[in-house]
Amino acid sequence: MRIIDIVRSIFEKNSITSSQISEVDNILEEKYMVDLIDLESFFNDDDKNAKYKDNVGTGAFGIITPHQMILRVNNPRVDEITGKSIAGLGPHEEINKEIKTEIFDLPEEYITNSNVFFKLPDLKKRQVSDNLFIRMVNDIQGNSVNIEVPYGRKNISSKELRAVQLLGRQVEIVSKKINKPIYFNTYINGKDAGDENTEPKNVISLLNEYVDDSREESTLYEKVIAKTSIDEAYKLLDEELRQETK
Repeated sequence: MRIIDIVRSIFEKNSITSSQISEVDNILEEKYMVDLIDLESFFNDDDKNAKYKDNVGTGAFGIITPHQMILRVNNPRVDEITGKSIAGLGPHEEINKEIKTEIFDLPEEYITNSNVFFKLPDLKKRQVSDNLFIRMVNDIQGNSVNIEVPYGRKNISSKELRAVQLLGRQVEIVSKKINKPIYFNTYINGKDAGDENTEPKNVISLLNEYVDDSREESTLYEKVIAKTSIDEAYKLLDEELRQETK
């Protein structure tokens, strides 16, 4: 039972049990969770020229919700040039499907078949399709991280912004370590924010204008599968920075 069910029970029965109070307390104390990847390894590898069908280079994909940020390297594919299986050479869409089926507890067909998807209740459809996406590319044109706000989305939550900030800090650290620029940008309703916003601080400043926490109720039924709290992830990055400056 989630908060919305507990509230409905209170209004219907005009009462609340001690176990429901305890459950509300636990839910309200839930920490924002993240699953990250090794960006240094991802952006500093030798697979920029690898090719699968029309794609060149390797990729990673992620989803940001008000409860968790999950980032994964794309699935492996056989490189058409060398014949070797290379991690990250598969399409972004595969990881998108895998994450969504896990966190929203839906059969694959609800993610891959638009006709089946539109049979879902409106709240569930919004929950499945209204997340921020992360698309990472490591190819011959360079290194890039794109944060995408989906069509029709007018705001993001403060927790989602904090997740973007964590990713931005990670990108800044890795870019200095590998001594290569990492293009960091955001797309809002399909529109590129522009070349002037290719640094994390500029993207975060832009997204900060869209923060509104009134929409979080749409993701109450999400299953949190990320394993690390965002606070712990920040601590690890801070420690990494301290080690680098010694």
